[in-house]
Order: sequence, then structure tokens, then C-alpha cells
Amino acid sequence: MISDSTLNRYASWNPPINTTIVTASVTDSQILLGISGGSIVYLEISRNGELSPVSVKKFKNEISSVNIFKIDGMQSTYCAIGTWTDVAVRILSLPSLEQVECKKTPGDVVPRSILISELSNNTYLFIGLGDGTLVIYSFDKETGSLHEPKKYTIGTQQIRLIHFCSNEMDCVLACSDHPSVIHNEGGKLRFANVNIKVNG
Repeated sequence: MISDSTLNRYASWNPPINTTIVTASVTDSQILLGISGGSIVYLEISRNGELSPVSVKKFKNEISSVNIFKIDGMQSTYCAIGTWTDVAVRILSLPSLEQVECKKTPGDVVPRSILISELSNNTYLFIGLGDGTLVIYSFDKETGSLHEPKKYTIGTQQIRLIHFCSNEMDCVLACSDHPSVIHNEGGKLRFANVNIKVNG
């Protein structure tokens, strides 16, 4: 960890020997890491900036993506991970990393980006696949369960998902070769294409 004022490093954590960090998700007080070899490491950040490893869980397959459900001013009790080979997305409880839910992705395509996001008081799990397909589940933030899956074609390349706010509205940007902005309007998800102007 690096100070935002001095840029000096004041805390760090290293993965086990002969492994690397392949993916990560961070909130103000929580860190979730995907480690090569199929391990998930959960750490917490104390008020004085110390890093404390809390739990570790080993999976049979390599980790492709991770995400912590971000709640303003509170610690999250759920996270999501995607895995290679079995091409699945799992909901895990925090801090134990116990599995709550597991869903296979359609078409045996790897989940390359995942995001649990709240849009206008409705919570969703967004799954960006490697072929440009976006899968969206309704997410029960009390139990961690997933419901009502819907599938959309965003493009032909893998999707990266980013949560952002625009005019005090929570949105999700699905980045692909045909990027889209997603928001909730009247309880329904709306998609808006993003036009990218290329100069030169």
C-alpha cells in the first residue's frame, strides 16, 4: 500500500513463493486476491493502514476474475469469483470465503470480468464473458443468492466491467469492441451504446 500524500509504501503483502497475483478487487477496507494455482486470499485493511490476511481458499481451477461487493461506509459480506476450466462464477461469503452459490457460464466461455453492483436500489451480478456476451443475475444482498439470469450480446471481444456514477446515477460500463453504459430506470435495465471517435 502507498500513501496518497507521500507516495511512500507503508504496508505490503507478498503471495507465496512461486505464485503470482493474477487478479484483484479492493474496497476502502477489504482486498480480494486471485493467486496463480487457484487460490483466493482475503485481507483486511485496519484503520492505521495495516494489512491482515484473514482467510485463504484453494480451488481446483485457476481464478479468472474477482470482485468485492462495495457498500459505502460498510464492510461487504459477499464477493464473486470466476474460474477457468469449469467456466463458473461463485458467490463467496466474507470473511470465511465459504461458497454460497455457483453458476456455470453459458457456452462454456470464461468469465473474464465480474461485478456486483447496486443500480437504483436493485443489486445485480454482471458477468462479462470472453466472447463479448454479458450475463446479468439479480443478486440478493441478504443471502447472496442469484436469480433471473439474462444474456446480452455486447460485442465479439471479451468484456471488462466498471462501475461509475454520472449525474448522481449509478451506472456500469461494459467495455468491449462495442461498449455500452447500463443503468436502471423504473426497475428495468437500460443499455446505451457508447460512440467512440477515433482521430487520425
